[in-house]
Amino acid sequence: MTEDETARSGDEDHEDDDMREFRHRHAERRFFTDSLNNDVARAEELYAQTRDNGFVRRTLVRTIFAQIEGLCAEVIDWARYYGADDSAHRENYSVAEREVLRGVVALLNEKGEAQIEDARYPSTKANVRFALSLVGRGGEDVPVINYGDGGWEALRVGFAVRDRLMHPKHPEDVNVSDDDLARVRRGREWFADVLKARNAALQRTRAAQFAKTFSEWTEEQRS
Repeated sequence: MTEDETARSGDEDHEDDDMREFRHRHAERRFFTDSLNNDVARAEELYAQTRDNGFVRRTLVRTIFAQIEGLCAEVIDWARYYGADDSAHRENYSVAEREVLRGVVALLNEKGEAQIEDARYPSTKANVRFALSLVGRGGEDVPVINYGDGGWEALRVGFAVRDRLMHPKHPEDVNVSDDDLARVRRGREWFADVLKARNAALQRTRAAQFAKTFSEWTEEQRS
């Protein structure tokens, strides 16, 4: 086998490894997101059957925010994958964003030596906004996130309800009112709509790019 053939063979093996890694990651993450989505669906079913049950109300709030935080982690994990130094898509992310995705910061110690330290974990609300900003990267006409239409405010207040349930200090902290639930569900709806709209823009762009590439290939075959 010539050196060129050996190199091509190595490239093909490398591509196969990349595809296998992608498929493994996709299957693993799909189970993760399906579990989160199914938990919310089941909690909604229970709530529809017993609307005045305190446990069911608390469970619904907790599962909704577990879903939201889990989906944010999913978005960030894929962005970390696509924003890696050896990724062809890394230019879709700024230098600062790639540093955040790596979870580290570069600092100088008192000896004037450069060192890498783990970054402080951001607040939940900051993390949600960061995750949403990453959705749709590489797409064209990705819709701008509207933080002023009431949906974000509902989600922000909903996080306060979740925090109160997770760290109760007073008897009334475990109560979930109709207004609490309305805000939590409105916030979740807004979050889902933003994810769907921005991801749809990316999918349209990818479909258009594929159609263009296929058309060019077809023309080459005819010539």
